[in-house]
Amino acid sequence: MTPAGLTIEDQLKLETCQKDSYVQALPYAGVLGLGTLAAVKGGFLKRHATRGALPKVAVATLVGYILGKLHYTDACITRTLQEVAVRPSPDTTQTKAQNTGTWSEVGEFASVYNNQGRRQYNEDRAVIQKLKGWGGNVSDVHVFSVLDGHGGQMVVDLARKNLFESLGTSVRKLKLITSSIPRQEKLELYSRDFGDVPGAVTQYLDATSDVTRCFNNSSSIMSKYYKAKGSIIDYISPDNKIMYPELLTDQVLKCDQDILAVSESLGDRSGSTLLLALLDGSSPGLGCGWQM
Repeated sequence: MTPAGLTIEDQLKLETCQKDSYVQALPYAGVLGLGTLAAVKGGFLKRHATRGALPKVAVATLVGYILGKLHYTDACITRTLQEVAVRPSPDTTQTKAQNTGTWSEVGEFASVYNNQGRRQYNEDRAVIQKLKGWGGNVSDVHVFSVLDGHGGQMVVDLARKNLFESLGTSVRKLKLITSSIPRQEKLELYSRDFGDVPGAVTQYLDATSDVTRCFNNSSSIMSKYYKAKGSIIDYISPDNKIMYPELLTDQVLKCDQDILAVSESLGDRSGSTLLLALLDGSSPGLGCGWQM
């Protein structure tokens, strides 16, 4: 079972702790091995009759390696878990524990009820998420999802936490960039909520402003020049609309790849199917779904 609050990145850090320990243990082995060799040569330890210091040095090196590996792994895992413990909880509507036998949740536009039944664990999860707009004419976006877990809880918990955090951040960025908020205010809001503004975003906003002035709000030209592969701008159409199908597909596939890496490293064989729906209030009748 995945400890509460661990992200995919945290899981990979824990796996890295195990891998790095093989190298980090070498200094311990070297120090103990060389110390034992010096002790034998100095007469503090008895030399073997035929093999000299080799047996004692070999044992000391092995013991040093094991102790060093255990020490580094424990310290690395403890440090990672302490970082998780002090990390602020994200602002989310998911406030109820969903790994209990029976749970329910009521949202603004949807509700969900789950019963574990005869299974050993409750492996199913659901998401009712409201992504707040930016005020004015920038509407809220609502996300609904059901995750049907299989063979354990790790994958379904990682998907529920990481996919919707990443998706929520991307949607809010796109809603801000494509809004009618003045350019400078967009930059200030982006910097406040998401950190440094990428160059692709600044270029896109500059291009939008130029095209609006020169081509009567037609932005088909700028789409050819101001998109960068892998940028959030890639999910904005030539007419300044959010391309939700492409966004959802890429987000789900990226999460799937990350979870697969964690599952393989930890030997976990659980899985999950996903049904996801997104509703954008700014466009009546606009909805987008994803199933896998």
